[in-house]
Amino acid sequence: MTFCNFKPNVPAFGKSNNTIEFGNQTLSIDGKNYWCFLDKNGIRDFAYEFESDVGKRNFKRKGGTKTVTCKMHSVDCESIRNELNKLSYLVDNQFDMMNSYYPTSYLVIGECYAEVRLVEVKFSDYLLDDYHTKLEFTFLSDDWVWYKDTVISYDPNLYANIEDFWRDYNGNGKRGYNYGYGGSGDYESTIHPSLVNVANNSTAHVELYLYGLFDNPYIMFNGLKKGITGRLSEGDYILLSTRNKSVTLFKSNGNQENIFSRRLKDSYFSVFRKLTLPCNITVPRGLKFSLVISEERGSPLWT
Repeated sequence: MTFCNFKPNVPAFGKSNNTIEFGNQTLSIDGKNYWCFLDKNGIRDFAYEFESDVGKRNFKRKGGTKTVTCKMHSVDCESIRNELNKLSYLVDNQFDMMNSYYPTSYLVIGECYAEVRLVEVKFSDYLLDDYHTKLEFTFLSDDWVWYKDTVISYDPNLYANIEDFWRDYNGNGKRGYNYGYGGSGDYESTIHPSLVNVANNSTAHVELYLYGLFDNPYIMFNGLKKGITGRLSEGDYILLSTRNKSVTLFKSNGNQENIFSRRLKDSYFSVFRKLTLPCNITVPRGLKFSLVISEERGSPLWT
């Protein structure tokens, strides 16, 4: 289990070494290891719960705090405290529930993560025995929903010199190759659920990264276009997020612009509608893109 400020499975968008890792009898803080015995029973309840409004039928996911308890050598307390102070921007011991600013951080178990805030690190005031003491990490989440991300990327410039077609082994003529591009010239593929024991028709959020130069860039998901109107200039790219319901333009000069009004509109469905998996996608030929598919779980995948 790892606490960090980056998502797993998304290497293309950068990572940081600032992590707290809870391992097998080891607590690793920014690469420095200390003996620590993790109470695994305390993290088995990290599945989300439902709560209902009194007198109403609707249910919502329940947020709140969950605590990880560790048993450690008492002689390591000061060293661990010093290392945690170096990561103080990830920790807010005097957190205010009304304060809207917190760094975006993640609790990672296996390939799944939950968006959390580390709100308290508490060293015990007493010894458990002659050599050991207790250390508690308290995490806060709005809903305790776990996500697993899958990244799909394509840069047509990387494959510009690859043959469009190739002859199969049985000599039955030529068939489409070119990494998803068929004879029609469009990129076509199918996104399947990646989580085990997940039935078809599950839903997932998606982040679209569309890169210029391109006019009216979009990706079609099961017949619904997600993208923007107008020209996307060379060196610029957009991020369309169904979870945040936002469309942001990142310019080559480093500036950002909210272009929510330029989103593609459909008569029946919102461009921020979640994907239903499996999902067929079609991308116009020549468009560079990356997709981050975020599937939801009620609990992490234990390994």
